Amino acid sequence: MNTDLFTGKAQAYASARPGYPDKAMAYIRSLCPPGAVFADIGAGTGKFTAAFFTNPAAKEFLNPVSYTRDSWLRYMTSHSHDPLPSDPGYEAHIAEMNAMFGRENENGLMRRGTVTKVYSERID
Repeated sequence: MNTDLFTGKAQAYASARPGYPDKAMAYIRSLCPPGAVFADIGAGTGKFTAAFFTNPAAKEFLNPVSYTRDSWLRYMTSHSHDPLPSDPGYEAHIAEMNAMFGRENENGLMRRGTVTKVYSERID
């Protein structure tokens, strides 16, 4: 996945992105068969989840991914809150991510205890 065009911009995107009209959500729900179960996995900004679900169950699942140093650095520089290569704090961020990998890797692999949130609800 190429995140170059989105890196450092997700927060602005989430705050500027319009929500979903109540009528649209009601229409989508009306198309759902009674008792249907829907899940939103890795809900992104969460705007659709908040608009579609009225009382979701939330579960967290351990992320089973292991990272090499290279994939760890790519992952840790792909988030919206990470500095861009042109930002003054970029080199310090990379140095800290390298140090973290050095402290926490086992046999050259980093395993993180991160989770993916899944929201689900039965639509009646």
